[in-house]
Amino acid sequence: MKRNRARILVATCLTFALFSASAEERGPLIDEVLSLSGVDQQINEIAAFALSEIETRKDVLPPKEYNRLESGFADAFGVKRLRETVTHAFLNNYDAARMKEWLMQLRSPLMTRMFALEKAAASKNAFTEIAEFAERSRSMPPAPSRLDLLKRLDQATSATELALDSQSAVTRSLLYAINPSLPENKRLTERELERLLSDVRIQTATTLENIAIATYLYTYRSVSNEELASYVAIYESELGNWAIAVSHKAVQRALSAATAAFKNTLVMNPQPPFGGMFVAVKSPQCRNTLHARVRPTFGDRFSSFIHNVTVMA
Repeated sequence: MKRNRARILVATCLTFALFSASAEERGPLIDEVLSLSGVDQQINEIAAFALSEIETRKDVLPPKEYNRLESGFADAFGVKRLRETVTHAFLNNYDAARMKEWLMQLRSPLMTRMFALEKAAASKNAFTEIAEFAERSRSMPPAPSRLDLLKRLDQATSATELALDSQSAVTRSLLYAINPSLPENKRLTERELERLLSDVRIQTATTLENIAIATYLYTYRSVSNEELASYVAIYESELGNWAIAVSHKAVQRALSAATAAFKNTLVMNPQPPFGGMFVAVKSPQCRNTLHARVRPTFGDRFSSFIHNVTVMA
């Protein structure tokens, strides 16, 4: 009996040792994939978006409530927490052959060039140029074939879907904070909450799709249709589909974990509801509806941009 237990103990130790060694080997590969594929950038943008949604409400919240909300969001949607969850998801779905093949693809000259263009377009300084480019595109609309390629790219990379997922996660967290501040007979049930989130997602989808297409038109303006078609084909391939699916699921898991973490913070640290959130919608700037309280606040600087890309698309 003792020998059997000893064998089991040794086998268990060896298994953990092998797993740890394997994880150490996989870690650097995953880190490079997250960096080259833009997932790291997506994580940074999600964290920034979450905090920006809180910052837009600073003027209508009492300082104590604002600080509490900001602290909760900063922790739940922090870059470190999001990235750890994404990395863990990649480890759980690791396929050595596919991961190495995808990494080789990411290092290719075409992908490297496209990533450089995408990085430049993602900079803060590029926003004005994108908006101006969208305005010019209204008088000189792109060819249907070009638009088709860009729509295929958006679909193949799940870019708009990921943006909607991010918005939904932040909105859900805001609802967790707002709901208790409502009069008891106005509070949402779980089913009503899900319905509201679905409505917000549907109403936001077209706007985000138009923004994506306008951004792509600017980002790849120096890229020929042939090169763009080759780039799209990479993501539409079996390998590309696998890579995007793994990435999307990993980010979705991180968003779900962030929302759960924020909700847990509210449960573990019970304090008076965010009454300021309820008072805020009484102000002239907002409609007196719950939907107004949770809709994404893109900000005034986006209003003309959204109009331009909507007309253009």
